[in-house]
Amino acid sequence: MISPFDPFDPLDPSDAAAPGEPGHLVLAGPAGHRSLWPHWLPVPPGWSTAYGPAPYAACLHRLDAPPPRPASPPRPASPDPVRTRDPRP
Repeated sequence: MISPFDPFDPLDPSDAAAPGEPGHLVLAGPAGHRSLWPHWLPVPPGWSTAYGPAPYAACLHRLDAPPPRPASPPRPASPDPVRTRDPRP
């Protein structure tokens, strides 16, 4: 017999935004893919936790949002105008 339980669904299907239900994660894969994942299953090799554990609705909201952009490298400091001034009159 097949169980009607799907680990990717909220624990209470009648209320996808059940408060306090930290049942899911948002995973990030090596190719930039994101996935909803039950928090009690091991994270697959090559994937990392990007968000959670959090309620189902919060994870879905995070999946609907654009993926975070990687941080830009820091800009080089601009030269100090006082020290770079030509000393000649």
